[in-house]
Parts: sequence; structure tokens; C-alpha cells
Amino acid sequence: MGGSDAAGSLRIVSEPRPTPAIVLVGEAHLHAMLREFTHRYGQDYALHPCNLEDFIDTVLELKQGGVPIAMVGAEFNLGEHTAAHLFHKLQVKLPTARRLVLVPREEFRASLEPLRASLA
Repeated sequence: MGGSDAAGSLRIVSEPRPTPAIVLVGEAHLHAMLREFTHRYGQDYALHPCNLEDFIDTVLELKQGGVPIAMVGAEFNLGEHTAAHLFHKLQVKLPTARRLVLVPREEFRASLEPLRASLA
């Protein structure tokens, strides 16, 4: 932790903080999501792409390692579930993580009504 040098002054030695994580959850568009997030956030955050099946294990591993999770970005359509379903369950486990729903351009118009319904 701390120590003192020969002159008797106290010096503080701290352990480096882990790089905050962004977890990306996707199915059909996970590679495109990773490419975009790497370009925008790759220098400042550790990116952790996973599918819905591996999401809980990914989050638990990061939390156990003391890695702060800054954001979870999820593809809106996750097979039988939606990102809104995932984020509802996530609220208790990661209350401070930003949550971002990602909708591919070609699916945006068709996703508007389900997105609105999930906010109600």
C-alpha cells in the first residue's frame, strides 16, 4: 500500500484500476456491433462480446474480477427475448451500467412499436 522513503515522506502506491468494460450482447449482428464499438470505444474500454446464452457468465466473470461494467449494449431482437427483457433483469445486478438498445437500420421501422411498448 504505502511506504516511506529515506527522507521520511509518505508515498502512496496504488494498484492500477481495471479498464471499465462494455458488454455487447447480440446474435445476428454481434460482429457488426463489435466492429462499431471497437472503432468508437476500443481505446478507453475493454469490449466483451457475447450471445444471450453466455451473458450471465460474462457479467459474473467481470464482476468477480473487480472490473466495472460501464455499459451493456444489446441487439433489440435476441431470439425469443428482446433487449428490454434483458435490461429489466439487469436492473438489480448492474444498476449503474448504461444500457443501450441496438437496432439495425433495416429493422428500425418494424421495431418502433415493440420498442415503445417495452418502455411502458
